Amino acid sequence: MSRHDFASDAPSPQQTVDIFANQWISAFPNDLGVTAGWINHFDPEVDTRVPWAGTAIPGGFTGKTILELGPFEGYHTASLEWAGAASVTSVEASRTAYLKCLVVKELLGLNAKLLYGDVNAYLNSTTDRFDIGWASGIL
Repeated sequence: MSRHDFASDAPSPQQTVDIFANQWISAFPNDLGVTAGWINHFDPEVDTRVPWAGTAIPGGFTGKTILELGPFEGYHTASLEWAGAASVTSVEASRTAYLKCLVVKELLGLNAKLLYGDVNAYLNSTTDRFDIGWASGIL
């Protein structure tokens, strides 16, 4: 990035990830060939929460609508979608985390609906209904 935050190279996944250089905790799936964080939360053998919940919930996530509260870096968003969810709607209150989720959505080709705002305000204002609520790391 230049001193004015304009890209100077051709578009690439790494350049997109580098918008948040040195700010990622999560490593991306290896097939993307990008360098980011140090914990591969996208790997179901590393972050087992979604696969475990999929066995505990009757029918798993297949065909279900999911409301995710606080997606952070989008790894559960991706995992829920990959587990067969019909839709994932994620609400994130942190500006930086929300923008990171947009990067993840673009690079992984996710269909999730990402919303920026306060979770409680969203819950008080929406008429949407969901089969499953997912909250991990939200207080």
